[in-house]
Amino acid sequence: QINSLLLTLPKQRRTGLFSATQTEEVKQLARAGLRNPFRVVVRQQFRSSGAKSSSSKSKIPCAEVRVPTQLALQYLLCTPNTKLEILAKYIQDCAKEKGIVYLLTCACVEFCAKALKGCGLLSGLNIWALHGKMKQNARNAALQSFTESKHGVLLCTDVAARGLDIPSVNWIVQLDPPQDPSFFIHRVGRTARMGQSGRALLFLNRNEEPYIAFLQKRKVPISEEVHLEGCKGLTTKIKQMNEQDRDMLDKSVRAFVTYIRAYTEHQCNYIFRLKELDVGNLANFFALLRLPKMKEIKKIPRILQDTFEPSPVDPDTVPYLDKSREKQRKEKLKKALAESESGGGRGNAGGAKKHHKQEKRLPSAKRHKIDNLQDDLELEEDWKLLKKLKKGQITEEEYEDQCFLSHQKLQTEMVSSWLLLI
Repeated sequence: QINSLLLTLPKQRRTGLFSATQTEEVKQLARAGLRNPFRVVVRQQFRSSGAKSSSSKSKIPCAEVRVPTQLALQYLLCTPNTKLEILAKYIQDCAKEKGIVYLLTCACVEFCAKALKGCGLLSGLNIWALHGKMKQNARNAALQSFTESKHGVLLCTDVAARGLDIPSVNWIVQLDPPQDPSFFIHRVGRTARMGQSGRALLFLNRNEEPYIAFLQKRKVPISEEVHLEGCKGLTTKIKQMNEQDRDMLDKSVRAFVTYIRAYTEHQCNYIFRLKELDVGNLANFFALLRLPKMKEIKKIPRILQDTFEPSPVDPDTVPYLDKSREKQRKEKLKKALAESESGGGRGNAGGAKKHHKQEKRLPSAKRHKIDNLQDDLELEEDWKLLKKLKKGQITEEEYEDQCFLSHQKLQTEMVSSWLLLI
C-alpha cells in the first residue's frame, strides 16, 4: 500500500520518514521510497568515571542505545514451575500500579488470565486478556478498559507489543521472551514513555541465561539480576481447579501444547533449545494432571520429564461446570464407546495389535511423509473452522469440539492409509 502511494507522488520532492524504531523493514522502505536519504538517530554519550562533565574528551560516543535512560531493565532466573507464583506476588506488590504481562501464545494468555482470576489471591484487581484470536470487538473493549483504568494488569501476546500508546504504564513483565528478539524493544517500549520512568522485568529459565549476553550484544543495557519470592501454594490451587473444572483443564493442556510448539520456533534456537527445556516443571507450571503425548517431548531427555508431578485424578473423569457442555461430552463418550464395542470386541483388539506391528514395519521416510501430510490436512481443516468462527457461524466451544473431531477423523483415515502403503 505504501509503495502504491509513493508511485503517485511527484519525483521532485522532499520526504521525511519518521519511525520510533528503525527496523530492517523501515530501512528497506527508505531504500525504496527515498533518494540520497540522510539518517538521523538518537544517540547518547557516556562519560568515563571520574572525568569532569565539562571535558569534551571524557565524552565517549557509543553505539545507538535502544531504550530510554529512565527505564530500569532487570531479569530473573527461575524454574518454570515458579514463574506464575512469582508473577502473582509481583502483581500483589504492584496492585496500585498499571502493568503489562507478555506471554508466548494466545492459549497461555487464556490460561494465566483464568488462573489468576480464579485463584483468589488477586481478588479486587482488574485483569484483562488480549490476544490475536479474540474477536475484534472484545479486543477493543479490553484495550479501552485497560487504557482508561488507573491500575490493573493486561495479559497479552505480541499483538500488543507495538503500535499502541497506552498512558501511564508503570511496569512490563515478560513471562516468556519473544520469538523474534526485535520485539523485546517493542515490548519494554510500552513503559517509560514521554519522559516518565518505568521498569521492565524479564523471566528466564535457567538454561536461557545466555539470552542476557545476546541482548547486551544488541546494545540493550540489561545487567541487573533480581531474586523475588512467590505466592506459595498457587500451583496447588490451580491444580485443584483443573481437577474440578474441565474447561480450566482444557485451557491448561492447550497452553502447554502451544507453548512447546512455539518454543521450537524461536529465532534464537541456539539459546532456546527444546532438548534443554525443563518440560516436567513446565507441566507443573500449567498444573497438568497428565503429561500429554507429543512427538516434540520424545526428543527431551527423560531427566527433564521426571520433574513432573502427576495428579491422582483421572483427567477423563473431570466434568465441565457448564451442564450443557458436560451433557454434550457424555453423549460423545457414549457414542465413541458404542462404536468401539461394535468394532468386534476382542477380535478388534487383536486387529489393533496387528495394525501396530504392521505400522512398525513402515519405513521411517514414509512415516515422516505421512506425518507431514496429516499436519497439513489438520491445518487446512482448522483454517476452515477458524473462518467460520470469525464469521460468527459457530461459537468458540463448537470450534474447539469440531477441531477435536476433525483431528480424530483424519487420524483414523491416516491409519487406513498406512495399511495401504505396507
